[in-house]
Amino acid sequence: MIAAVGQRQRISRRLESWRTELGLRDFQIRKLREIEYGFHGSGNPFSENEPSAEEIDIHEKQIASVMGPESGKRYLDKVSRTRH
Repeated sequence: MIAAVGQRQRISRRLESWRTELGLRDFQIRKLREIEYGFHGSGNPFSENEPSAEEIDIHEKQIASVMGPESGKRYLDKVSRTRH
């Protein structure tokens, strides 16, 4: 239960930072919340499998597609810099 609450809080903070940094609208945040919950799950380290590099890449592209062309490009540029 605590892990699930922590996971939701982390996702909410991430989404709010994206809203501010990338100028996202409420409908985009709602869709991104669904995507993030679906991908990251409950936060229970014993019940979740580690995603492959390919799954992460697909997930990041899915997020970018919801953000729109300009914001999505900025997001992908940022995540590619943090991975390397």
